[in-house]
Amino acid sequence: MRGDDIAFFARQLGAGEAYRYACFKRRERKRQFLLGRILLRFAVSSLVSSSPDRVGIVERTGAAPQLVLPDYPSLQPRLSLSHSRDWVACVVSSSVGLGIDIEVKDPTRDVLSISQLVFHPNEYLWLCAQPEVARGAAFYSLWSTREALYKLMSSLGGQTVLSSLVGADGRLAAQGPGWYRYTLPHSALMLAICSDQPLSQLRKVELTKLTRADWLVADRKFPVGTLDALSEQSGHARYVCSPRDLVSRYLIRQRWVVRSTTNNSCYLSRLITPVDTTGLEKW
Repeated sequence: MRGDDIAFFARQLGAGEAYRYACFKRRERKRQFLLGRILLRFAVSSLVSSSPDRVGIVERTGAAPQLVLPDYPSLQPRLSLSHSRDWVACVVSSSVGLGIDIEVKDPTRDVLSISQLVFHPNEYLWLCAQPEVARGAAFYSLWSTREALYKLMSSLGGQTVLSSLVGADGRLAAQGPGWYRYTLPHSALMLAICSDQPLSQLRKVELTKLTRADWLVADRKFPVGTLDALSEQSGHARYVCSPRDLVSRYLIRQRWVVRSTTNNSCYLSRLITPVDTTGLEKW
């Protein structure tokens, strides 16, 4: 991301966001915060078919930010954000409660020692029983599920002290009372999403470049009133107006060099481009 793009995106932040952004001292943290908030605007604008500059975000102490949609005040989209090293992700829905966690896979971590300290005893025993070659993946799956579920329950005002997620059958639970777990395949990350309702569709969009030009294109793509127009078309209204049918999870990678690729039903955009980190710091 070039310096002029960074400055442009920083100007899109609301007053509370701008204050928080200015308070960060570390470059990585500042970058994560800015990209997370801009990524969230892109995700919500796609969900409700509105331009990203019509998506307001209000900071809340000790809670996820609140979305404000002046063009559609009756809509209250749900969201969750996560970051891990040089990755940032968000998941949004029109009404389904959500929690997301991403973790960069690190084969050098002592997963058994960490698990003994932070997991339920049953979960630790379950992890010890995993074949060594699969233990790292099992650890990250459990870790990300716990994080995503904690975020979901926090957003719903529910119980956040979680019991063991390993069932009597010796498997990591895919659902529980009032929640459902989903994972998305990725070579570098573990991605877990928890929702308070079953999801019939989960759309992934991966970005590795985000510029002012992308913002301006999105502004032209979704003029004010697009949602009302789409609601009259049965082919689109199902996705725009029935929130259980569409959850979008956006992911961006902040690396110096990436590659171009696609993956079946998931759209992954990877463009070879240097990233200018001048003047940045962290979420």
